[in-house]
Amino acid sequence: MGAEIGGEERFSPPFLRVSADQLTGGSEGGKGGGNEGLECEILTHLLRSQLEMQMWRFLQSLMQLHGAHTRITAWERTLQNRESWKLGFGATFLKTNQLPALFQWLLKLKAAFVSKFSLYFYTTLAQQTQDMKMFTNKLTTDYYHKIQSFQRRNDAVAVLLVFDAHELEDYAGPGYHHPDKVTEPVHDMECYPIVVSYPVKPLNHMVNIVNVLTERAADLTAMDRVVFSFSAKEQSTYVMALCDPRMSLVVIFDSKKTEKDTHITNFVFDMSLQLRCNKVFANLKLSTK
Repeated sequence: MGAEIGGEERFSPPFLRVSADQLTGGSEGGKGGGNEGLECEILTHLLRSQLEMQMWRFLQSLMQLHGAHTRITAWERTLQNRESWKLGFGATFLKTNQLPALFQWLLKLKAAFVSKFSLYFYTTLAQQTQDMKMFTNKLTTDYYHKIQSFQRRNDAVAVLLVFDAHELEDYAGPGYHHPDKVTEPVHDMECYPIVVSYPVKPLNHMVNIVNVLTERAADLTAMDRVVFSFSAKEQSTYVMALCDPRMSLVVIFDSKKTEKDTHITNFVFDMSLQLRCNKVFANLKLSTK
């Protein structure tokens, strides 16, 4: 899948090592005549993968990431061939600092999206391997490990992601679904499936979680707020923030917590912010002369 360049940003998980023909039964189409075409196609595939992940669509997200991956590999091969010709000997593996700045940025963007994909579809991917940890450890960001560490360190009941499928007519549930399969619309609590949860799925808390998501929707939609809600009946605190417009990060404690518990606020805020991949986009700046 190309040379190992630039350390962990060059890691390609096994779910990207599959041909497009195997998944779609056909060709992906043209790849552009030059690097300019590849640059645009790579960025288009990556941005589309972000949109598909926001809607929790497994196959569509995977195909867009794979499309970006194959074009990055093609561009990388072009760069290697050019460098080999200049130096006058066989295959030469470029160092990261020799690569074009845009190429390096696209690698970082792809790495960020692959890390996000690995969390959003962790349950589906874990069914395909016996050692998911081995692969997530090689990612730029191992979100699942972050969740595990926080839960153990703070004795949280659970840390989970919840998807909001409310009013989504084409929602079919997690994992792969055949395009021609007719799916029944979901209702009530089925509209709020648990995407991933550690250490357990807190099904007995889901009614309270959904109530907070709906009652505090205005605060959550601001995308810069961490919401705390204490249930006197359950003696539980629900801490949450939006990662994406329909994806919420939720932490449950079996005691009262408030905004004064800054380590909790910081974790939820930083985790949700990181999952939006804003930092990678902020690093894309116009060069000044």
